[in-house]
Amino acid sequence: MACVRPCSRICTMTTSEEQPNTSQQQQQQNLISSYSDDDNKINKSDNEQDSSNVASTSSLTSAASSASANDTTINSTSQPRLTNISAYKFTPIKDISALREKLKKFFTTQLPKDAIRGSILLSTEGSNINLSGFKDDIEKTKSYLVNLDDVDFKDLLFKETDGGTEHNYRKLRIRLKEEIVTMKRKDIIGNEAPRVKPGELQSWLDKEEDFVILDVRNDYEQSLGTFKNAIKAPINIFNDFPTYAKDLLDKNPDFRQKKIVTVCTGGIKTEKSTVALRDLGCDQAYMLDGGILKYFEDIESGKKEKAYNGDCFVYDRRVAVKPDLSASDCVLCEVCTWPLTPEEQQLDSYVTGISCKYCINSPKRKRFTLRDIAHDEKAPPKPKSAFLMYCDDHTDQDKAELGKQWQTLSFEEKGVYVAKEKEAKKQYKKDITVYLQQLSDEDFESQKRKYTKYNDSCSLRIKKQPVQ
Repeated sequence: MACVRPCSRICTMTTSEEQPNTSQQQQQQNLISSYSDDDNKINKSDNEQDSSNVASTSSLTSAASSASANDTTINSTSQPRLTNISAYKFTPIKDISALREKLKKFFTTQLPKDAIRGSILLSTEGSNINLSGFKDDIEKTKSYLVNLDDVDFKDLLFKETDGGTEHNYRKLRIRLKEEIVTMKRKDIIGNEAPRVKPGELQSWLDKEEDFVILDVRNDYEQSLGTFKNAIKAPINIFNDFPTYAKDLLDKNPDFRQKKIVTVCTGGIKTEKSTVALRDLGCDQAYMLDGGILKYFEDIESGKKEKAYNGDCFVYDRRVAVKPDLSASDCVLCEVCTWPLTPEEQQLDSYVTGISCKYCINSPKRKRFTLRDIAHDEKAPPKPKSAFLMYCDDHTDQDKAELGKQWQTLSFEEKGVYVAKEKEAKKQYKKDITVYLQQLSDEDFESQKRKYTKYNDSCSLRIKKQPVQ
């Protein structure tokens, strides 16, 4: 899946700005014609995961400034809801650049503009797909993908969840990567991990069989929920899994004779982690087919809640989904991007845009504080954040209550203030440059370092100009 937490993107490609044909425009217009005027807003980006990485919160908010005015929040009482799909497959792709162009052409000519959003990762070892759209557009996209003649996507296993009334992604990205999940090994094709179906896993749980569940997701994902008695692999870089697995088996040699089931959100990480375990002598290592999301989909209510504690982190604006696959009430801390449960949001340590229980005493939080106090009285005032601008427009309400309201705003509503913040930062950089030029040579260098380090502005690549 793609990352909401900070992550690097090797190559970001967006669909072109071609307009759909007249019939497609009319279809889109008919779809939104009955929307409430109060629901029309400017669109805002999600995480990161990337995706993103798992998509960070800062990247989510900054992306909103370029949101399209065509985006619309849907009236759920009169219009169909969106559908999210995810799928992946390890299969050879000879020319990933050509496939990317082919996909871009499909999305820009065969569907209404921005009808499908999300990310598609392409690698010579396969593809990872996470998309959002209305049901008809999703079905058309699925049909196109499984019928591609230059890549074997015929047996793609799509996992569907309710997308609510807003897109969970700002736009469509089609990216090229070395691996669709990075472990510095590309020998998965033809060496696929053996699978255990959700129903079979549930049978083992019901019979209380002696086996090991190994959660191979990142720590921030595991913090929201996992299977009861699961071992949480303490890794944040997936490349480290083989080393961790060797240490785990050295400390627990009996694991080599036990059944081990690796789990992750959709199954993609367990493909490689299970192969790594088998390379280390675990002949009964299996992966949960379809991941946690497929387990939620297949297992009946009551049983899955008994076996799984909490929610499942996802790499889009929903942050997490419940066992019934509905969106959770979790949010991301805007400072450290750690996902927070509703209970953690009630703690005194959580203040929107300031801190949470995970970062209130961390170095990241200290740097945030230093930025706030770095100004002197003669310097241009630091531009306000999007949240503080929102507070200025609602001075009749308590700031703590506004913080809770801010978390519930849509991409479009936040996007208005994020766009204002971006413009204010541009003006601030110009003003601070003029201010620094008025200082002595000695003060110029020290103050330049100060503002570059502590302020939310671009690096000030300027030189002291000689006095005329």
